Amino acid sequence: MKPKIKAGDLMLFYRLDQTYQIKDVHVYTIEDTTYVGRAVAKGGDEVNISKDRQLQVNTNTVMETDKYYPTGEDEDGISLPVTVPSQSYFLLCDLCESGKDTRIFGAVNRQKFQEKS
Repeated sequence: MKPKIKAGDLMLFYRLDQTYQIKDVHVYTIEDTTYVGRAVAKGGDEVNISKDRQLQVNTNTVMETDKYYPTGEDEDGISLPVTVPSQSYFLLCDLCESGKDTRIFGAVNRQKFQEKS
């Protein structure tokens, strides 16, 4: 997703591997809208965003080397901290300042991941 994917860009993807790891990029659909996000936490992990806009997973601050801006909590989003449900992932877009991701609509079940487009 570097330097960035923006509205109107054409993106093709095909996922060969059916295992999912932290930092993997996923394409998923919520309410008929397609999003792209990077996995930062998996089922059982606790996610929080500190007052100084640092992502925390299981109380550890995560060094977000893929981000251009610090992660902030979305005012219209879910309440944090949150524990990610089983078979789900917490996904953040790389441009957190203006993107919509799981800070707004919560963790995404892996069944919503698209495998090809």
